[in-house]
Amino acid sequence: MGNDRSWMRLSPQTQEWQIGLNKFIEHTFAGTSKGERAPYPCTRCCTMCYRTINEVRAHLLHRGFSDSFIQGEVEKKIHLRASVNVLAMKRQQVTMIV
Repeated sequence: MGNDRSWMRLSPQTQEWQIGLNKFIEHTFAGTSKGERAPYPCTRCCTMCYRTINEVRAHLLHRGFSDSFIQGEVEKKIHLRASVNVLAMKRQQVTMIV
């Protein structure tokens, strides 16, 4: 999925928004089994809740995407958190070896 999120600020009634939503959902749920849940960035839940594909679609249609997600801040925080966890694990491994 590309970095251009400008479509997320469009009206949900536009064809571009609908296509973007479908691609977003396809990307978000890639590799999950039917009925599994995934986090999503609606204005209410802000990637804190896990929902099914139908729930994600409904939330995003009614509430839209959070501004922080559109601006990329959520992904930066998730990436930073993952990097910190990897560093902590490496330090722990070094400590165990010594």
